[in-house]
Amino acid sequence: MDEQAKQRIAEIVTRVKGRRTQAQFAKALGVSPGTVRNWEDCISSPGLDGLTAIAEDSKQPLIELLAEILGEELFKRPQPKVAEEVLLQANLLNKKQRLRLIQLLVEDLADLLED
Repeated sequence: MDEQAKQRIAEIVTRVKGRRTQAQFAKALGVSPGTVRNWEDCISSPGLDGLTAIAEDSKQPLIELLAEILGEELFKRPQPKVAEEVLLQANLLNKKQRLRLIQLLVEDLADLLED
C-alpha cells in the first residue's frame, strides 16, 4: 500500500473516530487502542476485517470506503480510446441489448450519411 493510501486511511480513521478516544473507538471496532494509534500514525494499515469494521462504524458501504482510500471515483466510467474498446464493452451485453446497440448504430450511421 502506498503512502498516500496510508495517509488517507489515517484521515478516515480520525474522522470516523470523531470525539471518541482511541480506546472507545478501538472497543467499537474490536481492536486494541494501539492498533488504532498505529493506523492514525500511518505505522500500519487495517486489513479487510478492520476496514469492514470501520465501514460499519461509519455506516458507509465498504466499497465506498475502499474507493476513498484508493483516491478513486466510485462511479467513474472508463473512457474508451478506440472502437475496439467499445466493442469489448458491447460484448458484455446480452443478445437483445447487443441487437439494440446495432440498431442504434445503424440509425446513427444513417444520420451521418444524410449530413
